[in-house]
Amino acid sequence: MVTEEISRIVNDEASSYDAIQQLRFDFNPNLFNSVRVDSRQEAVDRAIRVIHDTLSYAQDFGFNFSDIDPGHGIGHLIRDYVNSLALFGRLEVDPRHAFVGFLAGSLHDIGCALVDRYKESSRAVRHAEVGALFLDKLLSKNPAIGLNEAERIAVAYSVAAHTHYLKPSRVECSDKVTRV
Repeated sequence: MVTEEISRIVNDEASSYDAIQQLRFDFNPNLFNSVRVDSRQEAVDRAIRVIHDTLSYAQDFGFNFSDIDPGHGIGHLIRDYVNSLALFGRLEVDPRHAFVGFLAGSLHDIGCALVDRYKESSRAVRHAEVGALFLDKLLSKNPAIGLNEAERIAVAYSVAAHTHYLKPSRVECSDKVTRV
């Protein structure tokens, strides 16, 4: 069941850390060549549908949007969606980049429902990475959402990359292993 897998993502930092390292390894800019959109309008239209389907699917299996801290709650998610729509609806970029950017821009803080954003400094796998693993799991479990593997990896990687750390930090995880 997906909710049990999400619980493991949040609570088992060792395997989540390994999964994030694998995601970083799997990402390659050439993945954008496999993104299936041909125009900016198609990118926006398809991204809107995928976001809707993703959020509906998350809610269907019990994802609780009210668990997100107030600073990153449903209002923040809506603002990110509207800003992404405004940006990628008119930005002159490769439509494949717009598609991935719109998805990741809209959903980049979804991990805040799983990890307390303001207490994450004691974790090696923080809200952005947990959100990426959550989305990757969600999207791979529901092929009806319609992302191919390259698209799924590009979106998950982009969500994980949302948090850019200015310097390495050492964190002792719950398994007593220190990770950077």
